[in-house]
Amino acid sequence: MNPKEIFLKNLEEIKQRFLLRMTGLLSGSVDRAELARLVAELDLFRELQAEGFTDALDTFLDDYDEQLQDLIELAEIQKVRDTFSTNRNLFEFFKTKDAEKLLGSAKFYADDFQKQMVLGISEGKPFNEVTKQLENLPLTTAQVNAAVTTGYNDYGRSLTALTYADEPEQKFLYVGTIIPTSSKQCTWLLINQNMDGYTKEEIDKVIQTPFGGIDWNGRLSRFNCDDRWLPATNEIRKRAKQFAEQNKLLAEKILKGKGK
Repeated sequence: MNPKEIFLKNLEEIKQRFLLRMTGLLSGSVDRAELARLVAELDLFRELQAEGFTDALDTFLDDYDEQLQDLIELAEIQKVRDTFSTNRNLFEFFKTKDAEKLLGSAKFYADDFQKQMVLGISEGKPFNEVTKQLENLPLTTAQVNAAVTTGYNDYGRSLTALTYADEPEQKFLYVGTIIPTSSKQCTWLLINQNMDGYTKEEIDKVIQTPFGGIDWNGRLSRFNCDDRWLPATNEIRKRAKQFAEQNKLLAEKILKGKGK
């Protein structure tokens, strides 16, 4: 699994441990009014952190720099290292803001979750219904998934763009994966792109496909796009050609389907 998938898996495990603790609290013998008071006095965000949320987030943010290692393997090593060294504060800013966003989302969800628990207990809902509501804690929703993916990918895209900022003639190839639910525009470009590559200027003007456009940040309109542009080295060109050939049949099914 990649760092994003590991982080999301960790979030799901944290959520389940958190829900188990809250379910245990609800199953006690304390009367309803006292239970509502106890839940209201809890710091559920701290409880969530105690189950490992902050540790999981820290580990995930450390993995941001794995993209640096990936790019070093594909490009001129010193150029990438110099870019990262020169812009380290900028990249740290990206990571900090992503951390604040994810921490803020978790606190918002925990606070809202706490409110719903207290309301349910106070209004006399059966404890099994309140317990069932706990499963709706949106710690691993599509929105959180998108926030994790977008932040992680934007970091890598910025690193690549800054590495070649002074080389307008550098060309890039679109790389990623194809699964049955992939978007048609990304699928089409991954299979049919010009294997000579495209300059950053061409990409910024939007590469058009029969199903929509793609720019430096992925498909338009973008949502949770994992694919990205990498320098068109001989190795990347070889991989891109092999990928297109190996995924041709799956791509045909996707492009003929009813999805976007």
